[in-house]
Amino acid sequence: MKIALISDIHNGKLIEHRPGEEALGLIRDFLEVCKAEDADCIVELGDRVNNEDHEHDVLYTEEVMSLFRSSGLPVLNVIGNHDIHNIPKEEDISLLGRSAPYFYRDLEGYRLVVLDTADPIIGDCGGCLSPSQLSWLQDLLESTPDDLPVLLFSHHPLADQEQTGNPFFVNLPGEHTIADHKAISKIIERYRDKIAGAFNGHVHWNYLRYQYDIPFFSVASL
Repeated sequence: MKIALISDIHNGKLIEHRPGEEALGLIRDFLEVCKAEDADCIVELGDRVNNEDHEHDVLYTEEVMSLFRSSGLPVLNVIGNHDIHNIPKEEDISLLGRSAPYFYRDLEGYRLVVLDTADPIIGDCGGCLSPSQLSWLQDLLESTPDDLPVLLFSHHPLADQEQTGNPFFVNLPGEHTIADHKAISKIIERYRDKIAGAFNGHVHWNYLRYQYDIPFFSVASL
């Protein structure tokens, strides 16, 4: 299976280091690559918009989703902190064409699990998983057959990582990741033999860390 990953699109007006006005053109280029590489699906790891206000953020989200739908590929969208800054989460979920903030889909012999690490947002942009979501994940992993490898997708990193040299988060201690590492780590350790990998955005750079022999990948921003 080939999964095309894209993260931190930040569609909208230019905000500091986030060149949102270039986003739609870059998505079109990305979709051409998906076609050329014969991708089986797209996973978008959150922060689709440069949050401005409710009206504009809805427009920015609809523009992004329209392009993804034009690809003809299955697209799994993750909720990022910027996505729900001005849009209530239930409305944002509706714009994504689904009814739940976290879910899973079985595809090509894998179980793709989309988590919501803005559950809730901590501080300005830090992440969290609610107790109810953690319970849902544990039950899902418990019931997943051993021959169905699990891939986890989230906006914030599920495993902590060093931020020295990261111009975006070095001065935002703790907000590069989730607040409840111990809770998620216990679940991941318990089901380590079922989890083949984890992928996130948020930190705007490429990063790889192994924990419990599982690779945790951070994907750079668009």
